[in-house]
Amino acid sequence: MSNLLRRPIAACSLLATLALAGCSGPSARLAGGSQEAEREVGEKLAKYVERTIGVADDRTLATYVREVGDRLAGQAQRSEVEYRFQVVDMVAPNAFALPGGHVYVSRGLLALMNSEDELAGVVGHEIAHVEARHAVKRSQARLAMAPLQIAAGVTGVLASLISSDLGTSIAAAGDFFLAPYSREQEREADRIGQDLAAKAGWRPEGLTTLLETLDREEEREGERPRGASFLATHPSTPDRVAASAQHAARLVPAPGEPIAGDQPAFLAKLDGMLLGENPRNGVFVGSRFLHPVAGLRMAFPDKWLTGRVSGAVGAASPGRLDVMLLRPAGADDEPLAVARAQEKRSGVRLLEHAQALQINGLPAVQSEVQVRGKKDTYWLLLTWVKLGRVVYLVTGVSPRSRAEFFGPIMKRSIETFGALSEAERAEVTAVVLRSVQAQAGETLQALQVRAASPWDADMIAIANGVPKDVRFRGGELVKVAARERF
Repeated sequence: MSNLLRRPIAACSLLATLALAGCSGPSARLAGGSQEAEREVGEKLAKYVERTIGVADDRTLATYVREVGDRLAGQAQRSEVEYRFQVVDMVAPNAFALPGGHVYVSRGLLALMNSEDELAGVVGHEIAHVEARHAVKRSQARLAMAPLQIAAGVTGVLASLISSDLGTSIAAAGDFFLAPYSREQEREADRIGQDLAAKAGWRPEGLTTLLETLDREEEREGERPRGASFLATHPSTPDRVAASAQHAARLVPAPGEPIAGDQPAFLAKLDGMLLGENPRNGVFVGSRFLHPVAGLRMAFPDKWLTGRVSGAVGAASPGRLDVMLLRPAGADDEPLAVARAQEKRSGVRLLEHAQALQINGLPAVQSEVQVRGKKDTYWLLLTWVKLGRVVYLVTGVSPRSRAEFFGPIMKRSIETFGALSEAERAEVTAVVLRSVQAQAGETLQALQVRAASPWDADMIAIANGVPKDVRFRGGELVKVAARERF
């Protein structure tokens, strides 16, 4: 390739160049066991959640979940904890709690619920983890058994995509708050959570029915990776489901009315909730990334694996040795000024062989450098390009031995960066949750066809907690996925 620096930059400088920082050592801080440490770690991780995963922008739904959570927290024993409840912008069905009282329920998990009792059950379960200080105990156990892996946010994710040479001993911060608890901790959280739900006026068997639904959903997933699902982070077993059912049978709910009322009112709270990726953050249509809010588009190399990491979108070659990332780098400035500021922060000569150019009429600066890892040398392509008021950085990385082939591929991809057309904007759709009224004698297959739902009949059965061979009496509200223009 042309314009390669003769003296490669060390791999650690690559990480500094990308300026992708993460959280530091929550386990070590928590292991001391103080309440102050719980609050401090919880606040730090909450900011990390907001920055990396994000919270859903559905205010009505967020208010509803907060009302349920606040009523449950009123029965909690740890008066020094300030509980806060949010809907996390996560497609996978999950829920988790941070030290200090931050509790999150994902959009994906809400989509599988069919009653307020189930919502109360899972939120109560997460409160229980905080009440029992399970994060502190887990941290102490982890430090006793293995060296601490420092959470490095996207840096670690990117490094592992590039090569194990750059990814050694780096773990994502998500490993902390999405790591599984012990089996006994899960059972204890089940019991405490069900107790809280019953004391607050909900039916405690709600947790059991949701676990059964999640088991069905997990079975449907089959060999596909669990990712950040609830059962990946809260392992379920038949005896755990049975134990929660037995415990619920011993509890008598306190007098109290559901916040949403009956099931139709509960389903109305979920109506219109996003199910898939949030189009506000941009969507992939094939290999193209389309962002309707920022008004940009870019086509990544064909047949590459596309996806998201914190604060960026990107793609990796089939062997995951070559990576491209797109992210905002600055605003209200010119590309060269943003690039120089980044060069100054990193302490690395990024612009020694930089050149000014235009990409689809947009001002840009492009530079090529080499970085040295422990076992290999990498070619790095940096392109700062301005669209509107924002300067974006496209980063391409490839092992030096592959750069002659993949460099031109990456450059052709960068040349597709530009403003979103109206035709492309029309391609951006959202998958949302809707409820439809079943007809008498209708099967799930017939309802799926009538609703033109992206969910198949099996998924509709799971999401609604009904048998696959159900025939509706008529008039029942059934949750389905619906694809609508954003």
